[in-house]
Amino acid sequence: MDTERIDLAENPLAGVEELRRLAEASGWHRESSWAGFTAEEVLNILRAIGASRWDVFADQLTEEELRHAATHGRISEACDQRLEEELS
Repeated sequence: MDTERIDLAENPLAGVEELRRLAEASGWHRESSWAGFTAEEVLNILRAIGASRWDVFADQLTEEELRHAATHGRISEACDQRLEEELS
C-alpha cells in the first residue's frame, strides 16, 4: 500500500484518496485489532504498516508494537528487527 502523504495544499482531494487507501487496507485486518484505539491512532497504525517494508497485518504486531505505531506513525526498530527474524 502506498502511504506517502501528499501535500493537501497542493491537492485538497489527496486526503480523500489517502482515506480510501487506508480504508481498503483496513479491511484486511481483524476488527479486534482496533479495539482500544482512537480513529487517529488506527490511521497511524495503518500508515505505519503500509510504510513498513513488511507485508504484515495489525494482528501480527504485539500490543506494544501497535501502541508505538499508533503514537509515532511508524513501526519501531525493535518491531522491524523482530519481523526480519521471523519473516526472512
